[in-house]
Amino acid sequence: MGERKARGRETAMAWLRVAALVLAAGLVVLAARPALALDQAKGQFAQAVQADATSEEPVRPVRRARTQIEVTPVRPPHRECSFRLVQEFRPSGTVIVPRERCRWVR
Repeated sequence: MGERKARGRETAMAWLRVAALVLAAGLVVLAARPALALDQAKGQFAQAVQADATSEEPVRPVRRARTQIEVTPVRPPHRECSFRLVQEFRPSGTVIVPRERCRWVR
């Protein structure tokens, strides 16, 4: 019985080591990605600056169309209720109770 527990602990520790190594490798990869992207961006910027320096035409900024948002006025929905009094027949006797029906309308 004692050997099984020891073997189970060793197996659990081995899996824990594997998980820690995988986690560390993943963190290294994630940490390296921004640096690679920054190097690529610097290279592209340098190429663009060099291309601009060799051309004789002045560079005009690119003009984008303005973003347009269309807003249509919509009244919020509201409730219309109808109210009435109704007779209910109960063991204690006839009583008058209120009834209300409501619906959502725009």
